[in-house]
Amino acid sequence: GDVEVSIRRPHTFSLSGVVVAGEPLGLQVKRSDTSSCLFVQRVLEDGVIAHWNLEAERDRKVAACDHIVSVNGASGDSRAMRELLAAGGSVDLGFARPRAL
Repeated sequence: GDVEVSIRRPHTFSLSGVVVAGEPLGLQVKRSDTSSCLFVQRVLEDGVIAHWNLEAERDRKVAACDHIVSVNGASGDSRAMRELLAAGGSVDLGFARPRAL
């Protein structure tokens, strides 16, 4: 029989100038050595991202299962992105969200 394949591009959005100095980012993320992104496991109740989500438009709220695909323009290396997040200061974050089928 025939096989139908559907390819959907993820929804992408970015947060610019997120300041993580003095307050935690508030994300529980997972990184694997073979991944080019950071997987958001959960958004914590307290932190910069929780405050962002209070004011953000619906399609720009950070949620579990989102992928951080860039930090300060760096992409493709999850270890480097994690280090940039840990350094604190002001960061620009790029996200991708898989679209439902």
